[in-house]
Amino acid sequence: MDNLYRRLKAELASGSDRSLGRDQKALEYLARTFRYWGLYEEPDAQGKESLWVRFFRNVLTVNSYLNTAGRILSLGPSSARYGAHLETGGYGVTFVGIDDARLQQVRESTEAAGGSYVDDEEDPEPPDLYKLIEEIGDLPGGYYDMVLAFGLFDRMTREEERQTLSEGIRRVLKPDALLVAEFIPRAAFVMEALLEPRNRVLSDGPCSLASVWHSGVLEHVSGAHVGYYFAQVGEISSFFERAGFREEEVCASDGIASWLPRSVWTEVRGRGREAMDEVLGIIADAGEDDSTLGLSKHVLYVGRKTR
Repeated sequence: MDNLYRRLKAELASGSDRSLGRDQKALEYLARTFRYWGLYEEPDAQGKESLWVRFFRNVLTVNSYLNTAGRILSLGPSSARYGAHLETGGYGVTFVGIDDARLQQVRESTEAAGGSYVDDEEDPEPPDLYKLIEEIGDLPGGYYDMVLAFGLFDRMTREEERQTLSEGIRRVLKPDALLVAEFIPRAAFVMEALLEPRNRVLSDGPCSLASVWHSGVLEHVSGAHVGYYFAQVGEISSFFERAGFREEEVCASDGIASWLPRSVWTEVRGRGREAMDEVLGIIADAGEDDSTLGLSKHVLYVGRKTR
């Protein structure tokens, strides 16, 4: 696959809308989005560069499948950041699974930041997932062009729950429409746990690293939520294929950026914008290398409804 970063850069430089079938309004919106790869100029990005890389890598991927027309469904608080960003580009977005106060805060922060709301909370707590599934069931069938499902499938510890959610999403999508979902790879979680001393309490019992590695399930983390499901990257597409989706793309959201310590970002920033752009280009290239997917702390799945 051509590198997305360089492909979009070439498209914007040429002003052509033929390669991705965009109209001028979509290209103008993409240009506003694209500039945020220039993290060198963004003071708010200092100290949380990997969060910015993850956010805008996901946004650029989503945009590679969108034109200005269409209806988008945003599910849960993690998706809302992306939905609010797309609203600034003129897209029609329906938000489900987020309370009104939180949504208003996300919208206001997004507008104040010029469409680039990247907060300090890497993964907000999910909504009541059973209630969310009920709310999806009340939505019209065959209505949406794209569904954003961030921070949902990785909070469902049982496969039947994930199946129920995917079936509900498929029902509300138009024929040939798109699902965008993010997962936490199992290998990345285990590596982080091994490197982080505070996670070594997971040494025995049902929450042992061995248990998590074999099952992908981590139950009752600090009592904050039901648990996590860490997917094997190679199983994501087959799961959605059984649910009626065809893979368009699986890519790293944050990729190797998630493993770079703050000291590295500080050094790169100190070398100037050219150095920062070079590192971001390497991160983008590595994110499209299948061999790095399992080591990315988040991976993005894009699938198209087939039935």
